Amino acid sequence: MNKRKIYFYAALILTISVIILLVMGSSLLTIALDSNESIPFGTLITGIGMVSLPLTIYWGIKELRKPSSKLNRMLRN
Repeated sequence: MNKRKIYFYAALILTISVIILLVMGSSLLTIALDSNESIPFGTLITGIGMVSLPLTIYWGIKELRKPSSKLNRMLRN
């Protein structure tokens, strides 16, 4: 398995996990990260999901990494 597939599957697993946790309203979302109980764990989980979703799309679609048409090459630059 090449690096691209590993990155894609890792990002996909993260994205699906975050979506499941957010949709189900897990109690993990309300656990405090700091001693003042001001930052919930859901903030970190949502941030990870916001990064992993575009990465899943990027690593999953070859045309975004290696454009073949003239229009896609122009948009890439």
